[in-house]
Amino acid sequence: VSGNLGGAYLGMRLLERERQRFQKEGTQPDLEKYRMIVGEYLKPSLNPNILDNIEESGVLPSTGYLITRGLSDSIKQLVRDTGLGAKVYAQMIPFEGNSFALGKELDIDTVSAALNGGEDYRLLFTIPIMTAEQFRRDFQTFDIIGHLAQPEAGTVLVTPEGVEFPVKAQGWREAETE
Repeated sequence: VSGNLGGAYLGMRLLERERQRFQKEGTQPDLEKYRMIVGEYLKPSLNPNILDNIEESGVLPSTGYLITRGLSDSIKQLVRDTGLGAKVYAQMIPFEGNSFALGKELDIDTVSAALNGGEDYRLLFTIPIMTAEQFRRDFQTFDIIGHLAQPEAGTVLVTPEGVEFPVKAQGWREAETE
């Protein structure tokens, strides 16, 4: 993936909380600590040079998706389109530095925010395994979060302990995968 995930959702929820506090108590919110996360919601951006850089590198992705409705939705589309399974590793999902603190403050699991939140506007690519080392070297702002698998593996999120959970996507209709 081309950047941090879950920030837009967390930023939206933070702004909602602070709006409610302002209406109830009249206190001005101090959002400086979470400026980057709020920015992910208010002004999402995608580096316009990503595709040019990929083309110049010679590492051509097999597939690519714009993550707009959460990582789960994009992974489900990927699995449907390729006919393969996918394993995503929770500890490899990239987050903005304060995401975990804000998630705890708002009582929101940050991995769930990345999987099911929206409006992150990041790219999800699959690349040939033979180009993984070159990709890792040339695109240090990207994070490798998992791999494709045999179809029978399904679409799973793997915890740091190795437990696999089926990936569900908000609004996803299983009939679309047939």
